[in-house]
Amino acid sequence: MPIPRSQFDKAVDKLSEKVLKFLESHPDEAFAIEELAEEVGGRQIEVWSVLEELKQQNLAKGKCIEGKSHYCIGKA
Repeated sequence: MPIPRSQFDKAVDKLSEKVLKFLESHPDEAFAIEELAEEVGGRQIEVWSVLEELKQQNLAKGKCIEGKSHYCIGKA
């Protein structure tokens, strides 16, 4: 059954919530996707997708360091 667009736009899925909470609880650290996926119990591709959405909202930052992508909380 379809949902209204406004509900879709405001919705936060559980994995996004877990990733964001984890990053917020470690504000002085950056993590590789593999580490985040293990910590939040998601698949790496799902976590990557979540991180890309969080980056678009300026809630996460990403940077390639020594050939590996790392992510941290975006807001100070």
